[in-house]
Amino acid sequence: MIKTNFSIVDLNLSWNEFGDRGIGAIGEALKSNRSITVLNLSRSDVGDDGARTFASVVVANSSIGSLDLGSNKITAEGAKALATVLKTNKSITQLDLSGNRIGDEGAESFVSTILVNKALSQIVLTDNNVSETKRNEIQEKDKKKVIELAKLFRRYSA
Repeated sequence: MIKTNFSIVDLNLSWNEFGDRGIGAIGEALKSNRSITVLNLSRSDVGDDGARTFASVVVANSSIGSLDLGSNKITAEGAKALATVLKTNKSITQLDLSGNRIGDEGAESFVSTILVNKALSQIVLTDNNVSETKRNEIQEKDKKKVIELAKLFRRYSA
């Protein structure tokens, strides 16, 4: 249905237990969908395989502008896959990875992404076991970009 339905713009599939396998099927359908601009897959039991699936979706789909993968099981490996493809993606402006398990290594993978990709206005990485030391280290890498780097740890305002 997702593959052929071109009237759905905002798709909220949060609070489902799709897991990586189910997310894989959704991802395949989204590769050809050009109408969905907001996709919420928070709390859907997504792990690193699911994050890698969505990295390939991000390459194929140019309509998704907001992707919420918050409160899943994504670690540094999944974060690296997403960060790599987001360096060249021009459609995603908001990414929420809050409440995952990306840690210091995963947070570090988004540094070059946010410095290179000007379309990406917000990445939310709160509640990911990123140390204060790592947050400070990231911000010191390029003081001219502190405001942009601060986006990595900012929460959405209600």
